Amino acid sequence: MLENHTTKGGDVVPVAFMSNQHLHNYLAYEMRLLESKIQEMAQENDPFTLALYGRSSSSPEKAGKAVRAAIQRLYPYFAEAFLRGGYEDIRDRLRDIMRREGSLAAVDVVPAIELPNPPDEPPADIYDLMATPEYASGNVAPHVEQEAECAVLTL
Repeated sequence: MLENHTTKGGDVVPVAFMSNQHLHNYLAYEMRLLESKIQEMAQENDPFTLALYGRSSSSPEKAGKAVRAAIQRLYPYFAEAFLRGGYEDIRDRLRDIMRREGSLAAVDVVPAIELPNPPDEPPADIYDLMATPEYASGNVAPHVEQEAECAVLTL
């Protein structure tokens, strides 16, 4: 989108200046490379193939990091395609690569902050914590419980 793209011929142009056909062809090419790499990694981890060729397996973490880096590199192109519209085939391929159809399930975690509170000192002043930007609106009222050796601020 705002970043530059280098063509095969070495010309540098903003991603926004790429023709629709060029942008589509580039994204389709990159999707093929990612799909091929994922397929290759899956085959490389097949125990029979590894034993046959005397190779060790690739770690899923390493493979995930490689795919993540490639997708992050393509963000400007995805943003440009999103702005233009009409790239449903690219979107569908990306969904397959990412193993996603929609939003990921949210993690339901209640944040808690433990404040040191030795028995011989008064409880910690939680109102200093409430001066953070999250609480500036005044809509959040913390609940404080006094425990044996610490105060717990639950948001």
